[in-house]
Formats: sequence, C-alpha cells, structure tokens
Amino acid sequence: MQDVLSGQVERSLIEDRVVLIGITSPNIKDTINSNAVESPNPGWIYGVELHAHVVSQLLNKVLNNRPMIRILPDIWEYLLILVSGGGIMLLIYAMPRPIWYVLTVSVISIGWVGMGFLLLWIGGWWVPIISNLALFTLSASVLPIFYLYDQQLHANINERQRVIEETYDAIHNGPLQSLAVILKAKETFDSDLRTQLETLNRELRQIYNQLLKETLPQETQLFLVNNSLIDLRGPLHEVLYVVYKATLERDFPGFETIKLKRVKFDPLETTGLSFDDQKAICRFLEEALCNVGKHALGTTKLSVNCLSTASENLIQVTDNSPVCLKATEASVSETSNRGTQQAEALAHRLHGSFQRVFFDPGTRCELRWPLSPPNTQHQSIA
Repeated sequence: MQDVLSGQVERSLIEDRVVLIGITSPNIKDTINSNAVESPNPGWIYGVELHAHVVSQLLNKVLNNRPMIRILPDIWEYLLILVSGGGIMLLIYAMPRPIWYVLTVSVISIGWVGMGFLLLWIGGWWVPIISNLALFTLSASVLPIFYLYDQQLHANINERQRVIEETYDAIHNGPLQSLAVILKAKETFDSDLRTQLETLNRELRQIYNQLLKETLPQETQLFLVNNSLIDLRGPLHEVLYVVYKATLERDFPGFETIKLKRVKFDPLETTGLSFDDQKAICRFLEEALCNVGKHALGTTKLSVNCLSTASENLIQVTDNSPVCLKATEASVSETSNRGTQQAEALAHRLHGSFQRVFFDPGTRCELRWPLSPPNTQHQSIA
C-alpha cells in the first residue's frame, strides 16, 4: 500500500482496472469449494478469486450487456421435476408403438438439453437440466416395462375369456340344445336314465363357471355351494340378488312351502367396502336364507329387503314360520352358532348392528351399517 501511495507502482497496472487485494496461500484457510473458476486444484478456489469472478460478471453486465444468471424459485424447480416424471407417463399411453415411443423420448431429451442452454445463453436462466433429464430418462426406461407387462396380462386375460365364451357358446348352442329336446320327453325314460340326463345337463351348464374361475382375479370371486361363481365387480345389490336366487334353488325343506316372495334389491352405498366386505355381506344373506330353508319349517311367506336409507344400508330377511318350530333353535346359545358369530363380526367390522328377532309368527334377521363406514383400512380394488 505504501508503494502505491508513494507512486512506485506503474500507473498502467491500476488505472481503469479493478484491483483486488487478497492472499493466495494454502496455509491460509481462505478457500471455497466451487467449480465456477478454473484452478490448479479442481473444485477449490481462493476467496479473492471468487470475488474476482463476481466482479467479472458485474463488469460484463454493465459493459457488454451480458445477462445476469437467474434461477427459478424452489417450488417451480420441484414442479418442473414432477412434470418431467409425469409427462413420460402420458407418453407411454399416447405412444403404444415402441419405435415412436423411443423416437419421441430421444427428441424430447435432446430438446430439453437444447432448451436449457438456450435459456442460459439468451436470458441467463439456470434451469435444472440434469435432475429433470435423469428422472425423465429413468422413467422412460422403467415404466414401459410395467406398462407392457400390464398390457400383455390384460390381453392374455381377454383372450382366455374370449376362448371361454366361444367354447361355452358352442356347447350351449349344440349339445345343450339337443339335450333340452331329450329332457322334454323325459316322461318316457325310466328314473335312472332321467336322473343321469339331468345330471349331465347340470354338468354341462357348470362348464362355464368352472372355466371362468381361471380368468377372474381371486379377490373378486364368490363361490356358492351349488358351484355358482359370482363376479363381485358388479353392483352389490345385483350380486346380492344373484346370491338370493342361487340360494333359493337349494334343496331345503323350508323353501318347499313358500307361496309368496316379496323381494326388494335397491342400490346400496358401497363407499369404503372392500371385496372381502362384499363377500362377507353376500355370505350373511346366504346364511340368513339357509336358516329359513333349514329351520323355518312351514314358512309360506318370505320377505327379503336390501336397500339404503338416508343414513344406513339394510339387509333384512323375514319369514312367517310358527314360533313353536323356532323354540328349539332359539334355545341354542347364540355364541355357539357359527352363523351368528360371523354376522356379529361383520356388523362390528362395518360399525353397524346385527339382530335376530323372533315374533309370532315368524323370524326377522337383519344387518345394518352406516353409509360411509369409518373402517377405511379396507380399500376396494378396481
């Protein structure tokens, strides 16, 4: 400083220049980890060199109109990264052909890098290129594998379903129709032959259900005792009606005397119900009807209601069998009845209520649960 003040330093070294005074010695801990300036030790520069770099940018901004480097707010950078990952998912569905998909991903990747350099060159915007490009490339490489697997799986299921439909149509329109004509004249056969033909008729008609078992996801299947297969992916009230029809076809003494049937199957609110919950509800209706068939001897009227009120769902089965015939059954401890235990467990799971009421004449068995069960851990699978 004394040399400068005393005029011992050449004027040309200072005039019209910015002079920075600092220490460039490894013994002094004035270093910064940065790649902004080239240095003998990559990644490490002295503090005074970083100041020189800042001054250089300021001078270039003023003298050469060079744009200052600007960055996006963090929230916009995060959104940009999410858009990069989400955009590839849209491309997978929009580009089913692999060649077009690969070509599109390549063009977008090159365009993304070019756009980043263009924004930096023209406007001084520093946008995240590597993170977005890495996420985009990773998604473009991995997601198609799962998408193609899912497509292939659905294609195989649809193909198997088509074969099953065509096979059963051929059986239904051929052998079953011929057998139906023979069964119309069954009075001319002896009892053994008639029984064999009826058994053959049932077995042929069960082929469809047996084949269908191989295509439906296991969690959406409901099997009944008579080998009926029900797909739970339909509306619950329609599934319950199928259960009702199939159960009443069973050979129970209580069903033989029924003269009047009053049924009502309105749409039920199924929000929050898993397939396991729907299976259990179907089993409840089946059990309630089976109890009528096994124990409600002398029943002449059966009433089945499945409906939604303003606040709850209701499934109710009522018969008019004499109370005296139910006395023996009612005397059995409710806790020892497996069907009762299952119904109470289901009501507890749905945060509802179950009750079986005996009156004169008849019995009412009902299950109630709120429209939106708080038991949200059971999630439905579409």
